Formats: sequence, structure tokens, C-alpha cells
Amino acid sequence: MITKSKKEIIGAIMENYDEFIEKAGEFNEITNKIGLDYNLNLNNSSQLDKEIQRKADEIRNNVFKIFVTGEAKSGKSTFINAFLGIDLLPSGGAQCTSSIIEIKNGKEIKLIAKQIDGYKIEKFGEKAVKEFLNEKASILGNSKDENNVSIYKGVPFNIVNDMFLKVFKGRYNDSDIENFLKEEIVVKEKPSDLEQAEYNENVKNYIKKTNWETIIEKITIEYPADYLKEVTILDSPGVGAVGGFGEVTEKTIKEVDAIIFIKSIPGGAMDSLSFKKFFESVDDKKKDTTFLVLTFKNTQGVNVEERQKEAYEKFNELKRENIFFVDSLSELNFLNYKNFNDIDELEDFLAEDEIKEEDKKFKNEFASFSSFLRKNKKNNRPNNVDDFIEEMKKYSGIYEFKEKIDPFMYVAPFYKLKDFLEKLIKKSEEIRATLESIIKKAKENIGNPKELKKAIEKSITNIKELEDTLNNSVENLREKYISTNEDSIIKKQINEFKENFLKNIETKTSIEFMKSLIYPFKSFNTIIKEEIESFFENIEDIKTNIIECFFIEGNGILLKNKEMIDIKLEAILPKISEEEIENMFKEAKENSIKEVDNTSFLGEVANILTFGWWGRSIDKVPDIKKEKELIYENIKSKISEITPEIQREVMDDIKNGLKKYTEVVKSNLKDARSRLDSFSKQLEDTKKAEKAIEITKNIDIFYAESIKSLNESFDDVNAII
Repeated sequence: MITKSKKEIIGAIMENYDEFIEKAGEFNEITNKIGLDYNLNLNNSSQLDKEIQRKADEIRNNVFKIFVTGEAKSGKSTFINAFLGIDLLPSGGAQCTSSIIEIKNGKEIKLIAKQIDGYKIEKFGEKAVKEFLNEKASILGNSKDENNVSIYKGVPFNIVNDMFLKVFKGRYNDSDIENFLKEEIVVKEKPSDLEQAEYNENVKNYIKKTNWETIIEKITIEYPADYLKEVTILDSPGVGAVGGFGEVTEKTIKEVDAIIFIKSIPGGAMDSLSFKKFFESVDDKKKDTTFLVLTFKNTQGVNVEERQKEAYEKFNELKRENIFFVDSLSELNFLNYKNFNDIDELEDFLAEDEIKEEDKKFKNEFASFSSFLRKNKKNNRPNNVDDFIEEMKKYSGIYEFKEKIDPFMYVAPFYKLKDFLEKLIKKSEEIRATLESIIKKAKENIGNPKELKKAIEKSITNIKELEDTLNNSVENLREKYISTNEDSIIKKQINEFKENFLKNIETKTSIEFMKSLIYPFKSFNTIIKEEIESFFENIEDIKTNIIECFFIEGNGILLKNKEMIDIKLEAILPKISEEEIENMFKEAKENSIKEVDNTSFLGEVANILTFGWWGRSIDKVPDIKKEKELIYENIKSKISEITPEIQREVMDDIKNGLKKYTEVVKSNLKDARSRLDSFSKQLEDTKKAEKAIEITKNIDIFYAESIKSLNESFDDVNAII
């Protein structure tokens, strides 16, 4: 099947691919040494890379995957057996699990079945393998009730497995099943010859009697057959009524090289729905490698030409050369005929009365034994078994199918090669795009060394200024505004204002001042109250002024007015309440009462005559001067007590401001150091960048030449196809 020229073409391309991979690896090592991670090697983290490697392995190993699917009971297994020339898969309409069956070449007959739970079942030898396959087919396709009626008829196993059993994992109730039966895809899968109630019941039976953990996901069969040395057959579960697949099948179909869809030819009109739906779902690239095989049990009474014409019209989306008509069952009969040593033994076998009537009527009239003998007698030819088999092969269609598919099988690896080259070109173009981006970035990094040095010097100066600000200017502002020194702005301004206020109050307590009042009708207490209120209003103004001055200095000295900080004033200054003022007045009044001797002349005489027991008159009267003095002393005491609290509150605002300034300066210092590191690295990397550009350009040239070479190979492959 593989010709020398074909091997040479593929070998040359794969040799170029090996050189390509080797060269990419060398470039990867070179770039890694100078700290450039170009990731030129193929790796498993990229889906594209994985596909390239998988395709390369398949091309090297000459693995040609044929995916066989079709409608239920279409003779799919019979066709595979006939196609391979082996009687292996169970036939007769039974579906052999809902898994993929991979049939490939091996040293011995062996089966490996993998369950969902990971458990593997292995069978060795033809008998054990067939028994296992028939058992599984029996479980799914041939399970009968006590009335010998199939309890699983019409069940879309792949859909039930994927959409229900694997999802619920045994944790479901009747309501879940009822909802599942209403799903559109499940409803559509109902065969036309089944009532809805029976169909639903069959699905329920399968769900309830199936342990989801033991569902077989994949079966691999190894068989020593010449045809399998270059071909791997993937036997899939049959499609549903609307051409539907399960998720495992959908994944597998993306990796195959050819698709064979098996459909039986009915007695009446052909139904094209399932194939059309299936064909729509096939990737456009695989449509040219999709074949429709229409099967029939014998040609007796069938106008083959008419059925062919009907098929070409029904399935016009497919090229005519991709539609075939075969009698798989007749082909399998040839396997039995080969067991006979001479023509007489074969004649005795065919003449036996034990042959079933249905087998007799399915014998092709053109390939009948008697007709064969008459022809040989007429043409004076000897009779032998091999000639008889060759005569019958004309009517099975299998050999015609093989003859037509063989040229395709020659071309098929080139389809794989074409896809492989497309992906490799895409990968190379992606790398070139990355390389162009790297070259562009490297050129940006080179920049101007003189400018980089200037930027470094500027960054160093900036760092020194910021360090000085942090170590000196911040502390200077702290000392200036909130130190314990009496000369600090907060203490000095508030203390000076306090002293002026107290002097003003002291002045207002003098009698002379009171005589000269402009408002003679305003009481002394009222005047004092107003002065106290004015004191606290002015203190608020002083606080605001101090904070504003602090921020002006902070923004100018600490931040060089490059950015501004506006901190919310949070301090609430303490005050003297009205009640406290009234208490001061009351206390001063009570403590300023004095006694005055108001005795008259007669009283003095009486006092003398009574030896001081009677006659003297003493009055208690307020001492206004003393009262005012006491009021002043009380105010002085209270103001002196509250002043440190006022200073602390204002200091807290300044401390908060200093903290935020410090944070900003530290952040700016960190940024400046980062810039210095960045500029220094850029300067250091300039030579690296120049070297990187040189290396990257060489790599880019390599990929540009590779893409050109790959495109030439692609054109050559396309021409062969």
C-alpha cells in the first residue's frame, strides 16, 4: 500500500521537521543562556503544540485512523468484519456498549476494556475476546424480558450515559429521570417504530439497571492482521435518530483521518435525516474524507442501479466517489468457503439440507455455485474454491470498496500531512509575531545611553533630596510646630494669645476702666462672657491658621509643590461652658461679701453701757472690687488649665499631617529608587538588548525561511491530493 515515492515524500518532510525541531532547540538554549525565554520548543501546555506532536507521531508511525459509525442495526460490525477479513465483532443488530472500540494491529489477539472508575478488564485469545464482546452486546442490545421482548430497544446509550448516568453518578430519583426524558435530544432520539411510552420505559430500565461506575468508556482490541499494520479502525456507538453522538465519540472524531458512515438499504424509500445531520456536524476539513457505505444483505430482487441513483440524489452533499454499496454478509461467507480444500467439499456444504431457508434465499443468483460450474464447463476451465470465491467477490462490493479506497489511502497520509504542515506554519507564524514584538521592545530598551545616564543622575539627585527631606526636613517641621520647646509655633502662638486675653480681662476688672465704658448699660458679667466666647472663636482661627501654614510649608518643603496633601481638620478644641462661667460668677460673688459697722451714736452709747452686749449694728455688703478680682482669678485658672489641652489637639492634627507627608515622601523615595534600578538595568541591558536583537533577527530569519519551505511542502502535498 505504501509506495517508495510516497515514503520518500513523507520522509523528506519529516526529516525537515526533525531538523526544524533540532534547530529550534538550539536557538532555545542560546536564548536561555542570555536570559531570554522565547519558548521555542513544542510543549504540552499549548493545544496547538500537542496537536503538532500528535500528528507528527501518527505520520511517523503511519497510523491511519478510520472512524466507523452508522445507524443502529445497519450492519456496522458486519461491515468491519468483512472489511478486515476477520470474524471478530458481534453482529446481528446488537450494540456493543456505548464506548469506542479501537481495533489495531498487535502480536496477539487481546482486548483491554476501560471503565469509568478506571478499572481495566483484559482478555486474551480470540475466544475470550469474542465472548466478552458478545456478553457486552447481550447486556445492551439483546437483553430480553420474560416474554423475550428487548427491554433496551431504542435506548440511545451514549446520550443516556453522558447526559444522565455520568452526571448523577447514582444519586438520582424518579423525578430526575422524568425530567431527563423530556429533554429535546432524548425525545428526538426515539425510533419511529417505538411508542413514546415504550421508549421511555426502556430508557428507565437501562438507567435503573446500569451501574454508572462500570460503564465502559473505551475498548482496545489488538489483532494480528496485515491490513491493520497501516490502519486503525475506531468502531463507534451508532448515531441516534438525529445523528447525535456522545461526548467521548465527539472528542474521538476530531482526531481521525477518515469517516465511514454505514447505512442499511431498506426495502422502501431511503431516509437521509440521520446521515445529513451527522454530516453537518463533521468538520469541513473531514468532509472530503467521509464515506457513505450503503449495505444490503443480497442483491436478489434489488435493482442496484436504481438504488444507486436514488442514493446519489438523496445524499448529494457527498461526492459520488465517496458513496459505496456493499453486501458485507456475503463477504463474511467467503471466510467459511476458504476452509474447504476442494470444490467437492464446498459443493457438499452448499447442498446440505441443514442450511437455513433464509440463508438459501439470500444466496446471490449470479454467484450461485451451479452457475459457476456451468460457466466453467462451457469454457473448459477447472473448478476450484479460489475461483469460486473470486467470482462471488464481484457481488459483495467490499473489494470494490477496497479498490476505490486504496488510492484514497495512498492520499490520506497527505491529508494528515497537510493538516500537520498547516499547524506547523501557524506555530511558526505565531513565533515570528512574538519575535517581531521582542525586537521592537529590545530596540526600545536600547534607547540612547546618554539619555539613560542623564536619567540615572537625575534619579540619584532626586533620591538624595528625598532622603534629606525624610531625615531632616520632616524633623525640622516637627520641631518647628509640635516640639515640647516653648518656642514651637503651636505653644508660642496659643500661649501668647492666652496671655493677651488674660491681660485684657484683668484690665476690664479695674474700676477706672468700668467708669469709662462706652456701653454703660452692659453688665460686667455680660462683658466677661463675650470676651470668653471671643477667646475661643479666635483660638479656632489660630488653629486653622497654624494648620494652613503647616500645609503650605509641608507641600513646599517636603513635596516641592509637586503634589498637594489636603488633610481634614479633625481636632475639636475644648471650651468653657456657659454653666462653668455662671458658676465662676456665683463663686466670686459669694466669696467677696464683707462686713460693714453701721452703729449709730446711740448705739455706741448703749454698747458701752452694756459692755458690748448690745447696741452695735454690723451689715454684710458685696465687695465689687474683690468680686471682679475673684472672677479674673477663676478665668485665669480655667484658661491656664484648658490651654495645654487645646495645644495637644492642634498638635494631633499636625502629627497626622506629618505622618501622611512621611508616607508620601517614603513612597516617592521608593519610586525614585525603582526608577534608578530601572534606568540602571536598562543601561546594563543595552548591550544585552543589542545582542538579543542580533540573535532574535537570526531566529526570525530561520523561521521566515522555514515558513517558506513549509509552504512549498504544503503546495507539493496539496498538488498530490
